Amino acid sequence: MAIETTILSSIVKDEQYARKVIPFLKEDYWVTVDVPIDHAEALLESAMIEYDNFIPQLRVPIPYIQQFGYNAMLKIDDKDFKASNPGVWCHRIHDLMDPEKFTDWSKYKDDEVLQ
Repeated sequence: MAIETTILSSIVKDEQYARKVIPFLKEDYWVTVDVPIDHAEALLESAMIEYDNFIPQLRVPIPYIQQFGYNAMLKIDDKDFKASNPGVWCHRIHDLMDPEKFTDWSKYKDDEVLQ
């Protein structure tokens, strides 16, 4: 189950959405929600985060990623120095772009947006 961005503001600001999803989680369905990075911290307040079968997919748009070159790095940081994470993680973008983990846009044509 994937959720489009236009619905995301209601996920993090309105527990009514969580009440729709939680029954699926309780029935042991795996539920994936595409979360824009600017909503990630607010999602931590949702009851959905308590379920092991809930997959928050943090979406970080990086336009023209292939143009950054072979040596480009992605740094997973914190909101401030030593604020909430034990440190930072750095990954080579080249390594993250494994063809086995790539999904072409054409594969999304049958996705259904839940209201």
